[in-house]
Amino acid sequence: YERIGERERFKFVLTRIYNAGARSDRGRAHTTNGRLLFNDGDLPGALAETGIGARLAPELGATRYHHAAMLALNGHDDDSMRELLAAIKIDGRFLDKAAKDEDFDSLRVRQDFQERILKLKPPPAPTPP
Repeated sequence: YERIGERERFKFVLTRIYNAGARSDRGRAHTTNGRLLFNDGDLPGALAETGIGARLAPELGATRYHHAAMLALNGHDDDSMRELLAAIKIDGRFLDKAAKDEDFDSLRVRQDFQERILKLKPPPAPTPP
């Protein structure tokens, strides 16, 4: 309070307190919205929502993983592979999940997906006769 004139009065001050978990919560919410849009058949909308989620909470493997899946389903294979590898670097459990996930079927023919996700070694180069 402060003294204003002859009387003491309270002066209200607006203070913003930062909630460290707010960005992560919002990132998860956008990722969930993206999966719901995907379930409704809106692939471009799902890609946009999961992209927001991944940008809001890049420290969460789940947001990066689901964004990678939406990128793959929308035909952005190079970007999808980068996001997927980032998700796996954050949380290694996504490695096994990605190997089985149908959302990444378009990436299965890629050598980097086979080597890093499926752990397949490239065939040896043919030896000349």
